[in-house]
Amino acid sequence: MFTGKTVVVTGVSKGIGKGIALAFLQGGARVYGLCRTQTPITELHQPEYEARFVQQSGNIIDCEFVNAAIRRAVNDTGRVDVLVNNAGVTQDSLFSQMSYDAFHDVLDINFKGTLQCCQAVLPVMTKQSAGKIINMVSQSGISGREGQANYATSKGAIIGLTRTIARQYGHCGIYCNALAPTFIATDMIDDIPASIINPVLKHTALGRVGSVKEIADATLYLASSASNYQTGNVLRLDGGLAV
Repeated sequence: MFTGKTVVVTGVSKGIGKGIALAFLQGGARVYGLCRTQTPITELHQPEYEARFVQQSGNIIDCEFVNAAIRRAVNDTGRVDVLVNNAGVTQDSLFSQMSYDAFHDVLDINFKGTLQCCQAVLPVMTKQSAGKIINMVSQSGISGREGQANYATSKGAIIGLTRTIARQYGHCGIYCNALAPTFIATDMIDDIPASIINPVLKHTALGRVGSVKEIADATLYLASSASNYQTGNVLRLDGGLAV
């Protein structure tokens, strides 16, 4: 489905990002994976993918790194067809106890990193009159969540950015949508106590956490021609959570 396509995915070292990168590779795409780790990502550096996967190590809040990463993709292939902004962090605590640094750090990675990646690819996509941008947000960014004021604020800001890009660049053939998962079975939720997860699942129609594959499948849908009349939307992947 994505043979000949150039895809940039951030946060590919683990969890959702790695699953998304793998799904695009399995679909035939050439994938440029951005992450902070210098260690080669074993699952993505398999012989069948080696010629189509490029790992670029750095921090997405570093504008020079982001611009260089996008230039590498363009120099290699002449284009960027899909950008998936997945990289994100949490530093949860009660709002009354949350430090300015905790707010600043989360906003930097989650929002500023997403913003810079969008700014880097939009001129490329505008020139080629085509492109798909998928921003990973969260149910927290839609409705808020106790203990996640910084995370919810960052994801809410990305939702606003998503809709603004969709409005401004739709006539250029550029689509921009967001995915809003709740709890997904990754290492990220291992440290979340059951006392927080179970009440959410109790109000979820499916009564379970989501899988990385389900997020990857939704990402591929938004990156494909099947979603060509969908832009500026936030696709909720919450198992039927009653908000």
